[in-house]
Amino acid sequence: MQYDIKPLTPEEAETIEGRIDELDRSAVPPEEGAAEEEIVLKITDGEEKIIAGCAAWIDRRKCVDLSHLWVDERYRNRGLGSRLFREILRTAREKGCTIATVGLYSFQASAFCEKCGMTAFDIKEDCPKGHTHQYLAIRLDRVAPEDEPGEAPFPIQSGDAKDNAFLLDRFYAHSDEQVPRAHAYLSFDKKIADETGHLIAGVEAGVNGWNVGYVDVLWTEEPYRGQGLGSKLLREAEREITAHGGERALVSAFDWQAIPFFEKNGYAVTGTLDDFPKGHRFYCMEKKL
Repeated sequence: MQYDIKPLTPEEAETIEGRIDELDRSAVPPEEGAAEEEIVLKITDGEEKIIAGCAAWIDRRKCVDLSHLWVDERYRNRGLGSRLFREILRTAREKGCTIATVGLYSFQASAFCEKCGMTAFDIKEDCPKGHTHQYLAIRLDRVAPEDEPGEAPFPIQSGDAKDNAFLLDRFYAHSDEQVPRAHAYLSFDKKIADETGHLIAGVEAGVNGWNVGYVDVLWTEEPYRGQGLGSKLLREAEREITAHGGERALVSAFDWQAIPFFEKNGYAVTGTLDDFPKGHRFYCMEKKL
C-alpha cells in the first residue's frame, strides 16, 4: 500500500510522545513515587539583580540533565559558576540522583564542565563548522566534587520559573555572541496515516540555528513495523535537514530503543554511556548527510 507523508499536528505529536513514554516506562519503570523536577538556583547582588544562575532537570529515573549555567560578565572568574555547579549536583545527589549529564557546544561551557569534573563520552568535531559538540557526564553515586571557596557576600538562592527564563535568555544570548545563529530552530514534524486517517507513524526532527540537524522522535505503530515506514519518514526528515543547511543528523537513544534501526539506516555510534539509567546504555549517533 502507498502511504503519503503529511505534516504532524501538535495533538498527534503528543500521541506519539505518549506512546514512546509508555515504551520507556515498560523498559525502565520509574522509581516508585518519583516525579520529574526542575532545580533552579541563582545568585543576586545587593540590589537583588541576578548575576549568576543555573538550572537542571531531574527525570523519573533519578538522572539529572544540566540545562544551562550563566554568570554575568562582570562577575566571572570569582568562583560563582563553580559554586552553582557543585550546589546543583549536591542537591541532585540528595534527591537520589545517580548521574548528571549535559550536552554543550565548545562556545558554551563545555571546558568549564570538564574543569568541574565532568567527562566527555561523546565528541563531534566540526559540529557546527569550526566548533565541537560534546556530551559530558559525572557519576553522583561514586565521587562528590570537592567544595571550593566562593564569594561569601553572594549566597546561593532557589529560583523560580521566571528566574529560569531570565537565565536561559542570557545563556543563549552569550552563545549567540560567540557564534551567531543563522535562524531559529526549524521543526520538520511528519506523519503517515492509514486510509482512514489513523496515525500509524511519525517523526519529529529539526535543524538548529547553527545548522545541526536532530532526529528527536521516531515511532511506528506495532502492526505496521517492518514495512519501511520508519525509514521513509527518516529519509524525509533528513531531506528537510539538508534542504535547510544541515550537514548531519544527530540521534540520542537508549539500548531499549531503535539502535539497530538507525544503524541499518546509516547512523554510526559516536559515543556511549553505561548505567544511564541504571543497568542500561545511552547511545549518541550521527549520520553525515
